[in-house]
Amino acid sequence: MPIYGALTLIVTLSSMGLPGLNGFVGEFTILLGAFGSAYISPWFAALSTIGVILAAIYLLYMFSKTIPWSIG
Repeated sequence: MPIYGALTLIVTLSSMGLPGLNGFVGEFTILLGAFGSAYISPWFAALSTIGVILAAIYLLYMFSKTIPWSIG
């Protein structure tokens, strides 16, 4: 069970876009392109940033409720 929990933690952190894991490259380039675009309003880029933050909060909450040895 601890191995399963550790693997779940790595997958969760990767989904959040933690630097050094595979989700970071996609999230970073999308947000960088959104903020640097002449066609997209900066408000939409800021809204997507808030979405990334809310997704990270949800993933951490999910992890704390599903893995018994985690904090929470």
